Amino acid sequence: GETIDLAEVGSASMEPARADATTILTGVGTAKVLVVDDDPDTRSFVSLALRSEGYRLLAAPDGETALALAREHRPDLILLDWTMPGMDGLAVCRALRADADAGIRGVPIVMLTGRVRPEETREGFEVGADDYLTKPFTPAHLRTRVRQWLERGRAARAPL
Repeated sequence: GETIDLAEVGSASMEPARADATTILTGVGTAKVLVVDDDPDTRSFVSLALRSEGYRLLAAPDGETALALAREHRPDLILLDWTMPGMDGLAVCRALRADADAGIRGVPIVMLTGRVRPEETREGFEVGADDYLTKPFTPAHLRTRVRQWLERGRAARAPL
């Protein structure tokens, strides 16, 4: 399998100098992926794993920032951590699904989480998550799942 060394992640940090630690990375592709996780190593790991795909990546360290970025940049996919201080991933998911903008309400949400108990999985789906990616995951598995969700989105928007 493929390994991304977190020591490398730290040396090639994608965290900007701004206090809110929001990152906007522009790739060559048109698909926008919002990565939401309070752990900077996880945000960097995901960003490094997806960088080769050419996606436009946005990263948020918390739920409030995630909502603001989603509304401003209208991502094609959101990778959302469940456990974060303040507004957790479930609250973010609920807020997105209740948004007045249909484009925001309909964006696919993949939970990135270590929570695997059946009742937790059910709760995530009940609030509107579309899929789960359980930590830890490999870069190849992450890329495959992201590609699948983006292809589904393109197919749904294609004219009949």
